[in-house]
Amino acid sequence: MSKTGALLLRVVLGALFIYSGAAKLGFLGGTLGDPLTFAGSVWAFKILHQDVVLFATYAFPWMEIVCGAALILGLTTQAAAAILGLMLLAFCGAMFKVIFSGDDVECGCFGKVSNTILGYILTTKVGWTSVARNVVLLALVTFVAVRGPGYAGLDLLFRRRCCGREAD
Repeated sequence: MSKTGALLLRVVLGALFIYSGAAKLGFLGGTLGDPLTFAGSVWAFKILHQDVVLFATYAFPWMEIVCGAALILGLTTQAAAAILGLMLLAFCGAMFKVIFSGDDVECGCFGKVSNTILGYILTTKVGWTSVARNVVLLALVTFVAVRGPGYAGLDLLFRRRCCGREAD
């Protein structure tokens, strides 16, 4: 993939994760989501202790927002992509647990988007579609983690200034 393609992928992924985090926190307004709804989704997975659910309700979305912004800016690109990849792995594991236990759980991954055009791709029910979506996202963030920022990343600017190296 070209550096321009890597830049485009990095920015699109960053925007997607910012959207995801903002929807969970209710920053987008309307009926897309709110922290209470997301807390219910986290609790429904029956993985985290009740004392940790409130922390996770805010920590996961903020990690998505911060890492998404880092991807868009190209700042600590590889670390941000690696963190998002680890989160996606954990989410896939949680989804497998729900699927194999037969529980009917709302994912809450992107707020409530089931009535929008993205509803099918960003499905709110945990199932094989949501696992497939996360696997694709995992592959894409892994590519960014390995490949780096592409063009126009702040990583490249800092690398030139502090290390005297030209961008790769």
